[in-house]
Amino acid sequence: MLYYNIKRLLALRGIERPRVFLIKNGFASQTTDNFITNRVVHIKPEQIEKLCVLFNCTPNDLFTWKPDGGAPVPENHPLKPLYRDTPAKSIAQLVRDIPAEKLGRLEEMISELKNEE
Repeated sequence: MLYYNIKRLLALRGIERPRVFLIKNGFASQTTDNFITNRVVHIKPEQIEKLCVLFNCTPNDLFTWKPDGGAPVPENHPLKPLYRDTPAKSIAQLVRDIPAEKLGRLEEMISELKNEE
């Protein structure tokens, strides 16, 4: 089953106060609460676009897929990349665990990723 997982993107981006962040960026309070608690039933195309601009992502990044108990899905099926079985860690959490002498290397890697086309 496909479901929206905006909470994952908030964690990946290291947004510590997601409700405040989303409200400041024009989302209604109830919509924000639904995003954070993964209780999204539907999203308007305008909201999808706004989220994609905010998170610098594609609509696919807003979804997580968990296979139903029904028929097996082939390994090369297009839904497979949306299967995310581990929770996202905040970038801030990950960086805190890196020894100080390796932070320069991390900075270089991030710069390389940002400059890739």
